[in-house]
Amino acid sequence: MSFQDKRTFSNWAIGIVAGIVAIALFAAVLIITRPLGTSQTEAEAKQPTSTQETSKNSPSASPNPESSGVDNPGQSVEITSATSLDPFGDNNEHPELQHLLIDGETGPAWYSRFYNAPNFAGMKPGIGIALTLNREAAIEEVVIHSDAVGGSFELRATSADDPTGGTVLAQGSFDHVTTVKVTDTTKTSSVVLWCKELPHTSDGRNRLSISEIAIKGN
Repeated sequence: MSFQDKRTFSNWAIGIVAGIVAIALFAAVLIITRPLGTSQTEAEAKQPTSTQETSKNSPSASPNPESSGVDNPGQSVEITSATSLDPFGDNNEHPELQHLLIDGETGPAWYSRFYNAPNFAGMKPGIGIALTLNREAAIEEVVIHSDAVGGSFELRATSADDPTGGTVLAQGSFDHVTTVKVTDTTKTSSVVLWCKELPHTSDGRNRLSISEIAIKGN
């Protein structure tokens, strides 16, 4: 074999060896990296399951107690008439202003005469307001807007003819906005707000002053 043939053969052999080495290196890389890729894929596949389990145990999945509607009051009950009552006096507790009790405004107000003492100066046991409803209902809530605070009242399931009779549905004292919650289920088509002790206005007078009354029930 000539020198030139030997040199050609040597170059050819080197090429084959280099190719074998490259193939071996490529195979080694595949073997090394394949387990890592499989591990990541499995971890990613497990991730959604973990997220779903977290959601099931999360407090946010619990029902919102405020959306249950248990404490929601009933529907509005229309008050067709309001009458000031003074059955133990002269029935003159400003009846000309009684329409202001249910005019839908909390500005102008009905008010009683003022007295020298919260107990009507011993002249009478009380005064009241009779409210006639457009239907029979079990009263659940009464909202009273007033510029007088204190005193005491009773909410009665009765009419103007018997203002101190009937069932006492609730009782309390006056505030600027008084929300009366009623749990008694007595149904009635009229109620009386009976004032047993007068509240006092901002100018210190003992008198009852109410600008609006609203009722809800079923």
